[in-house]
Amino acid sequence: MRKLILFSSLLVLFGCSTPTVDEQILQWLENTIGEASRNRSAVQLSKLENIEWDNAVVFGPYTPLLSMPSNIQSDPRVITSDINLRDDISLIVFLASHKIVGVVSMRRSVLDFSSVTEKILLPSDCVLISSDSPPKASISKDCNKL
Repeated sequence: MRKLILFSSLLVLFGCSTPTVDEQILQWLENTIGEASRNRSAVQLSKLENIEWDNAVVFGPYTPLLSMPSNIQSDPRVITSDINLRDDISLIVFLASHKIVGVVSMRRSVLDFSSVTEKILLPSDCVLISSDSPPKASISKDCNKL
């Protein structure tokens, strides 16, 4: 009986965990970027269905927290990312009505967003992926012309 209770407890703790919105966004981005790289296509941000968002801001490596808008710099996910100390990630902050709905630390080895640092991304934008190693991102405002 104790084994059954222990097993049930472990299953509840570890087996039934649902990914957070941030983890879902990161997984979608990594999968979509990988597929787009293989197919030499663009990532259409409008296909991100895990959250409702109006815009996103990209912060590059070593971005000081104090240079960010106050609603972003005080978010615990932004603080714990250590973006101000790291050169291996870019931080993508998704917003809806000026409120943070998602924060993703994108490894630059997957896709280097540093060339679009502090630019506003819209759901209608496409992320173009270079053939460099590691691949670099650029933004197209019109996905229909691709």
